[in-house]
Amino acid sequence: MQLKPEYREALIEGMVAENEGRFKDMLMHAEALIAIDPENTIGYSLKGEAYIYLNRDKEALPLFDKSIALYPNMYRARLLRGKILFEFKNFAAALADFNFLIEHRQHLMETYVCRADIFLRQGQWHMALKDYEKAEKLGWKEEYASFFRGVAWFKVKDYTHALYFLDKAVRDIPGDFRIIFTRGKVHYALEHWKQCEMDMSHTLYLNKNEKMAYYYRANAKLAQGNTEGGEKDMKALYDIDPAMVERIAFKKPDPDAELFFFPDIN
Repeated sequence: MQLKPEYREALIEGMVAENEGRFKDMLMHAEALIAIDPENTIGYSLKGEAYIYLNRDKEALPLFDKSIALYPNMYRARLLRGKILFEFKNFAAALADFNFLIEHRQHLMETYVCRADIFLRQGQWHMALKDYEKAEKLGWKEEYASFFRGVAWFKVKDYTHALYFLDKAVRDIPGDFRIIFTRGKVHYALEHWKQCEMDMSHTLYLNKNEKMAYYYRANAKLAQGNTEGGEKDMKALYDIDPAMVERIAFKKPDPDAELFFFPDIN
């Protein structure tokens, strides 16, 4: 496709502005591209990206729609649209974009990660694992990678793999109480009572408001014969939330039935 000289100049200026972090200038150059040639897909995609940088995701969505309508194989626009749809919890539409990308460009590591994140939230644990494994082979090293894989393995009840990846996640992000809490639930499922107690104690040290940590720790202590310690934790939980204690008084924790923490995906 032959670009007009003025279009090419505005495009270069927009890309330079992006690389230098001047996103308002990037937006200005993108608008110039659209004014020069309203039938060219690039301007709409670039303007959508500028809006994302400026935290105006809702305004970016129709621009990516326009870019893709003009050129369905505009991969960058489709990837970013899928991410925004994911952010807005429109998983079906996001999945359609990621499936299209994988069908046409199977080497895109980021697309496998995005699709796996949807599968994870939809409870399609085996599908999530399959895509995470493909992404890892392509070089995936995202911060929460081990955590996501640990959750998926736990949900398919492969506790050995779950623990392996959650141990790695704790080492990678040692101060995140939500990951430590999740690992504690895996220890509970494995009846590793002492390790569960330690993880729940660590969780409460980092965040004393994590109410379920008292409950797991109480049950772990009771399982080890520490009746006094277990009752003390239940009393502490009752002091914080008496209604919760009354609701769960005759139930054992079911870590598999609870929601896991999912960090935001950028």
